[in-house]
Amino acid sequence: MAPQTSFTILVIDDDPGIVSGLSRLLRRDGHTVETADNGHQALERLREHHYDVILCDLRMPAGYFSHRRYLASRKPGVPGAERPTVGAKALQCR
Repeated sequence: MAPQTSFTILVIDDDPGIVSGLSRLLRRDGHTVETADNGHQALERLREHHYDVILCDLRMPAGYFSHRRYLASRKPGVPGAERPTVGAKALQCR
């Protein structure tokens, strides 16, 4: 079986510039990208769709999507529980 070269990716970030830039780069590489700009959207999308990869901002505002809480809620044996989740923190350059 050939390795998968195209993935369905969920990008979760409250910064529209980050979401736009990541989405553009990932789509250019042939991936299917969906986005969520807050925790409610992220959880809705996760309930409705399967994603091969989740890219998540680690510093979402309080009350938003918590990657730690999401990871803790996943249980072995539950379909989709093996999804890789990547957290990222933006660096400010001055």
